Amino acid sequence: MNSISLCSLFIIVAASTASPVFNSTLDSYSGCNINRYEDVASVTANCKNIYVGSFSVLPGKTLKLALQPGTTLTFNGNINFGYIPWDGPLMWITGNAITVQGSSTHLLDGRGEKWWDGHGDHSNKKKPQFMLIQATGGSVFKNIKVRNCPHTCIGISDSHDLTLQYWNIDSKLGDTKGGANTDGFDIAKSYRVTIRDTSVWNQDDCICVNQGQHLLFDNMQCTGGHGLSISFYGINVQQDYTNDGDTHKPLGNIKIKQLTMQGISGTLGGPYSQRVYILCGAGGCNNWNWNGINLSGATKSNSSSDNYSGCNINRYVDVASVTANCKNIYVGSFAVPPGQTLKLALQSGTTLTFNGEISFGYTQWTGPLMWITGNSITVQGSSSHLLNGRGEKWWDGHGDHSQKKKPQFMLIQATGGSVFKNIKVKNCPHTCIGISDSHDLTLQNWNIDSKDGDTQGGANTDGFDVAKSYKVTIKDTSVWNQDDCICVNQGQHLLFDNMQCTGGHGLSIAVGVYNTYALNTVHNVTFQNSAVHNSRLGIAYYGINVQQDYTNDGDTHKPLGNIKIKELTMQNIYGTLSGSNSQRVYILCGAGGCNNWSWSGINLNGASKVDYCNFSPNGFNC
Repeated sequence: MNSISLCSLFIIVAASTASPVFNSTLDSYSGCNINRYEDVASVTANCKNIYVGSFSVLPGKTLKLALQPGTTLTFNGNINFGYIPWDGPLMWITGNAITVQGSSTHLLDGRGEKWWDGHGDHSNKKKPQFMLIQATGGSVFKNIKVRNCPHTCIGISDSHDLTLQYWNIDSKLGDTKGGANTDGFDIAKSYRVTIRDTSVWNQDDCICVNQGQHLLFDNMQCTGGHGLSISFYGINVQQDYTNDGDTHKPLGNIKIKQLTMQGISGTLGGPYSQRVYILCGAGGCNNWNWNGINLSGATKSNSSSDNYSGCNINRYVDVASVTANCKNIYVGSFAVPPGQTLKLALQSGTTLTFNGEISFGYTQWTGPLMWITGNSITVQGSSSHLLNGRGEKWWDGHGDHSQKKKPQFMLIQATGGSVFKNIKVKNCPHTCIGISDSHDLTLQNWNIDSKDGDTQGGANTDGFDVAKSYKVTIKDTSVWNQDDCICVNQGQHLLFDNMQCTGGHGLSIAVGVYNTYALNTVHNVTFQNSAVHNSRLGIAYYGINVQQDYTNDGDTHKPLGNIKIKELTMQNIYGTLSGSNSQRVYILCGAGGCNNWSWSGINLNGASKVDYCNFSPNGFNC
């Protein structure tokens, strides 16, 4: 292992200390011999029946035995390794359908005592892995004797249909000479691997499984390390173990399925000994089958718990399981695949915290990139998080007026007093936040920053679009974009307070996008304490713009009064306009479309063009 334990699954099995019987074979010398390090490349390239004698491998060199398919290699002598701080491996054996075996006289001596310092990975002294095995196709490694591994003894990776039998790994000298992190076998990216009839004496995991399937460990004798922990656990399965110890926040993102324990026996001792300790994250453990567990001498009762204070999402594939099982969720850094929606369908009452950077792969589609739903939920961001839409990958300066599809960034559908706060969004490809089918919802302290679109072709990057919602508040929020800061399509009892809008089209109510009367109504919408900076449109070249002839293709100059604008109140609107087309107020109403407006405190300066009004609000002279 690279440290105390990087295992997602940490299993400790107590067993008796009786030594296994090791078979030995010694064939006649009918093949090719390796008696010097310099012989290795030639012999492995030309021979399929190889005998390895005694020699020393130079410091910093790997004894790489890249064997041809069907090769049989026999260790006959003592191989040792020169000292230098490095990562190794000291040996590396690869091949398909190979047999690697040891005679009764051989020894693979890692000379770990030259590296050990009592600190393992927690020192500046590099220590090499002893052996890396990458073997397939029914390969067999048998009757192998290893002594004093500097670090991890045997790493098995990218292997399948592999059997290791009758090994003796003896690093017991490390008990008194400072051995640490001397795992017996570390297994990753492998399947159908069997290790059996083997003994390990070391100072860390006897066996550590990082990743794999269809793995069998039979008749293992583990002494002195974490595999036979006489003073603590008989059997330990936990999903909260890190390099720095237990977090007490187990994760279920790496599943432990079909874990079989059979014929586990032994005696525990010490004031903290415990027969069984199981700590699984939500949904992390299922379909286990244990029998013949005979462990005695424990001083503490068993512990089996699925309680956890939070679940982490660190990969896109974690999402469904974590959201289904957890109500206190932490989201780390990862990339969402192109064309996929990060859908966070949260249980009622969930708190979700963004801690890292989430980015999204590029493909042309309509999105949304994110979709968050729930009742009475809290969604928040830590100081280090960022939701990065990578809009620059989609922007082309034309927005909706091009053949290139661009996705909405986020859709929110939340109810029941839900709160979304302290969220940072960067570079939305299209509309940033869509709020629909929501009520009793508050968004506070957001920062939407698509200012790169000013120079890289951003368009139609609305900050917030609100539809089919009521009792929604957005406050204390900044938006830098290239379209509406806020656009209300439909809703009632909507409050927008202390909005800081830069670079876009300002604050807008755009009603009429739906085909039914009920969905084309807006009631009781309030914008207050807000500022619009460097925007093409202020409130909706205009300070205030109200028109009933606006379409996606521009102004028709034929206003319709079919959607009524009633009781429109404007108070204390002030600012400075600029540009040759700037205009303080523009009002264009259809017949009977506007009535009972009340405006006061309108103080807009710097307009180049005179006001235009075909309807006059109370309290304002156009």
